[in-house]
Amino acid sequence: MFAIFVLFVISLADLTLQAEWTYNLKWSGVADGPAPILQGGPLRGNYTFLQFHFHWLSEHAIDGMKYPLEVHMVHIKTGLTLDEALLRSDGLAVVGVMFMVRNGYDSGRALEEIIPMVPYLGDSSQNKTEVQRIDVSRLLSHQPQSYYTYHGSLTTPMCQEVVTWIVMDKPVYITPEQYKMFTKVDVGGDFNYRSLQHPNGRVVYRSIASCASILLPTFPGTLLSLLSCLSTTLAAGVNKGIGTVLNVKRKIFGDTAKKCIKLN
Repeated sequence: MFAIFVLFVISLADLTLQAEWTYNLKWSGVADGPAPILQGGPLRGNYTFLQFHFHWLSEHAIDGMKYPLEVHMVHIKTGLTLDEALLRSDGLAVVGVMFMVRNGYDSGRALEEIIPMVPYLGDSSQNKTEVQRIDVSRLLSHQPQSYYTYHGSLTTPMCQEVVTWIVMDKPVYITPEQYKMFTKVDVGGDFNYRSLQHPNGRVVYRSIASCASILLPTFPGTLLSLLSCLSTTLAAGVNKGIGTVLNVKRKIFGDTAKKCIKLN
């Protein structure tokens, strides 16, 4: 076994953010210090945290299964403006995390700092909330996990092909009441997701979890680390990304396709 240690460095605890109404509810970083940095894995160079937003239902499916809610943590290649990043194939990196609905003692913690703002954002006339400090690391599962990665597009117009997608394979749990809060938000309909897309020849890689891959929320000031392993047969493919090549049909994209259209 040939092991490669890959580090995602993200300091997500206690960020200063401002929420605003969009069709997907967006929390953007407010510049009051160094922004979190994402690096390693399939990425070349550093990516700076920009914002996170939600889609309900999920925009990815894992093993053919879609989830009630998905969060996208958007990062921009460090040193670029957004306009510049949208012109480069490696301009953005987005971490996707799925949410499952269930009752339980541990359900609801992930969104407990965010949910109080959702009813306020449910009225599009309110526009923005006050600036708040949020522990964004709660949006990640506490379980050891691996991830899927592929090169793709934004899911909103103009759907530029500029994104390195990193989709975590373990969901976070929320309560039925929390999910209902999202479905009441005025997004011009009940849901705000883009339908599953045909893979169009894209290759999806998966990190190997058998080597105790870990991506865990951390305490303030510490780092998140992700340990990945590769077999010797994959060593030559490291420059293209970490993981094993998957049959992407019905795994991530499903069989349906839909044009990129504006969501009202």
